[in-house]
Amino acid sequence: MTALLQKLPSTIVLGTLAAVFLITCRKHSSMRVRLWVWGWGLIVFHFAVRLLEEAIALPHWFTTAADLTLILFAGISFAVAASPIAELPDPRRKLFLILGTPAVVLSCVTALGREGAWISAFATAVMYFGTIAFFATRKWDWSPAIVLYVGFALSGAYSVVQVVRGFVEFPVLLALMWMFLLAGVLHVRVYKRVSSGVVTMFFGFAGWAMVYGLSAFFPAVSNSFGEFSEFWNVPKYILGFGMILVLLEDEKLTSENMSERERALNQQLESFAEVTSRLLTGEDVRSLCGQIAQVITTVTTFQRVAVLLADEQQKMYLAGTAGIGIEVAVKLEVSVRELTTEQIGILSETGRKVGRTSFIFSREQLKPFGAIEGTKDFGSNPFWQQGDELLVPIRSPKGHFVGFFSLDEPRELTRINSAEMSKLELLADDLGVAIDRAYLQRELVRTEKLAGIGQLVAGMAHELNNPLTAVLGYSEIMAETSEDPQVKHQAGIIQRESTRMKRIIENLVRFAKQDKAERRLLSVNHTLDEVLKLWSYQAKSRGIKLDVEIEKDMPRVRFDETQLKQVLLNLLNNAFDAVDNSDDKRVTVRGNLNHGIVSITVSDTGVGFQDPEKVFDPFFTTKGVGKGPGLGLSVCYGILKQHGGDIRAFNVQPHGAGVTIEVPVAQQELALTLDV
Repeated sequence: MTALLQKLPSTIVLGTLAAVFLITCRKHSSMRVRLWVWGWGLIVFHFAVRLLEEAIALPHWFTTAADLTLILFAGISFAVAASPIAELPDPRRKLFLILGTPAVVLSCVTALGREGAWISAFATAVMYFGTIAFFATRKWDWSPAIVLYVGFALSGAYSVVQVVRGFVEFPVLLALMWMFLLAGVLHVRVYKRVSSGVVTMFFGFAGWAMVYGLSAFFPAVSNSFGEFSEFWNVPKYILGFGMILVLLEDEKLTSENMSERERALNQQLESFAEVTSRLLTGEDVRSLCGQIAQVITTVTTFQRVAVLLADEQQKMYLAGTAGIGIEVAVKLEVSVRELTTEQIGILSETGRKVGRTSFIFSREQLKPFGAIEGTKDFGSNPFWQQGDELLVPIRSPKGHFVGFFSLDEPRELTRINSAEMSKLELLADDLGVAIDRAYLQRELVRTEKLAGIGQLVAGMAHELNNPLTAVLGYSEIMAETSEDPQVKHQAGIIQRESTRMKRIIENLVRFAKQDKAERRLLSVNHTLDEVLKLWSYQAKSRGIKLDVEIEKDMPRVRFDETQLKQVLLNLLNNAFDAVDNSDDKRVTVRGNLNHGIVSITVSDTGVGFQDPEKVFDPFFTTKGVGKGPGLGLSVCYGILKQHGGDIRAFNVQPHGAGVTIEVPVAQQELALTLDV
């Protein structure tokens, strides 16, 4: 009864510490903390076994074996908790098997006496040398590992010698010393901070290891304290308080990290909101791309960012960069020059999806497109490899690709996740809306301008026609009635110029009138063939090479045939005039089907447009005096808009110009195309 009363206070104190520890660690779900819980549970059972021995008179050999097994498994749990394999289920189970099986054997042999000395020697060898083999085959990346292996080997050999000499309890005591000493050293290595909790925990482990070291090497000193002395339990109390302090410190650090992360997130949202507000107020997108790239490198984990947008030919160009040197930027600009939006769409289907619309592409996937590879080695990890690239597509509200963000060289690999990408994807969506809005705004301004001019022309055409008819009539009379050759010649000039003025007015009237076109299903291929046949002779006679790249059997469109021919003739006429004085006289006509839209592009190798945005304005022309009033493209613009189509002008690198017209496929034809 006296022995029971001596053990009871320690059991109550350790039980209370264990309860406080369990309450503290409820918010922590890491494997390290779970192994701590498992270890403290074994320690509580260890005390319970001692109490049961006194209370119900259990056999001493049984309680000794159970007591030693429990405390050995507690030491194994604490040591494994701080080892490199704590979070790896399979290696962790193997290590428990390598250490736990010999621990049970050693505990039983120690309880039974010297009869099983050779079994104990074998179990000791398995425990030490098995552990060395386990970590050596895993290539544990820790520089003092070789010293540890030597220590294990010497301890194993010395323990075997002691067992053979009859000290069967020595391997158990030395193993316990190693377990708690390693647990203390490894936990300091894991936490890497000098705090009250970590220091207290280390001294708890070190004190516990010292207790078993004294028992193993200095049994006389150990016996002088007595079997149930509180001296043996002091390290347990210190360790319990230390672990509770470590958990409280972890909670504080987690709270501080969350606050810092929240602050960074707010900064990120504010930065993106500023860019978005400037985009939505109508500021030029291209002028903002450099700032957008800089904002992305500041508030995300990526150090290098490139913003690429599509031009009028749907080809990519470098609009802004951050974190990229001049040489790399030049290489990138050259490599993306031939990259089209269609290729980006195809590429997106092969990437590893990160967020809603963002993808990671490997070096091999991007190699055909000439991507600039990163130089930083990220080692072996599941998040990012050297040469990887993250692309965030920029789409218009209609779903068309208009560009993308290209990001690489991340600082923190764990931040490459869907939550981080969602902000970038929203910024890309806003940028797509801004690009589409800018285009629509330009179209609206142009439409309003043309409408105003149309109303003016409609009102003045009649007033101009009356006096012009009179001038033309009197000039004809003068030419017929006058016998003076000089008068006849001058009257002819008046007649010729009046006729030209009349044609200009007729063009103006045609531009201003909103006649209902005779729309019918029209074969684009057939219409193009007819127009090109007319211009093939012109090309030969003027020394112009006419390249034709037209897809076969394109679906029909609903269009007025005369007006479509008028548009095509106008575009070809402008292109032929543009190359008349060029060394390389080349006109190219391309036709293709893309997402239900028939696209026809006429490009030349002339000098190009001074301002592609103004070419559809009435009376804007780059031709010489007397070669045209500048109404051709304005008329084409009006015809395309009346038929629900679109027209774009652009310059071609290194020189030249091009105009693309887009006409939607007729609904019944589109249905047939989709069925096929």
